[in-house]
Amino acid sequence: QVKMEIELDMDIDSSPETRKNQNGTPLPLNQIVCVLMIQVAEAININVLFPFVAFMVEDMGHSGSELGLYAGGLAASFCAAQLCSAIMWGVLSDKYGRKPIIILGTLGAAVGSIVFGTSKLFVGVFCIY
Repeated sequence: QVKMEIELDMDIDSSPETRKNQNGTPLPLNQIVCVLMIQVAEAININVLFPFVAFMVEDMGHSGSELGLYAGGLAASFCAAQLCSAIMWGVLSDKYGRKPIIILGTLGAAVGSIVFGTSKLFVGVFCIY
């Protein structure tokens, strides 16, 4: 017969400090704050578009009834591009690591925003964003 022994570690003191030491290190607050800042920057990237996209499309030569269509299509293209590229970013992150890909994506978003803001043609803006 095999005798199985189960050892129960019943500690009377179950304060948060004791549980923290027993369970390992606490959450890495600096890393969480960094990721949250990147997420906020990405959210600002889409929200900053809406106040001026109609004026930008109008300056590109589209007005009247087609203004809403082109402005909506432009705003939707940003979200569609994020949807279509999410898997690619995940694969690259798995292959090269999280940090380099987060830095690359953030720099890419910054360059894309600058090029978007300085573009004069609707086709160029649509392809960039």
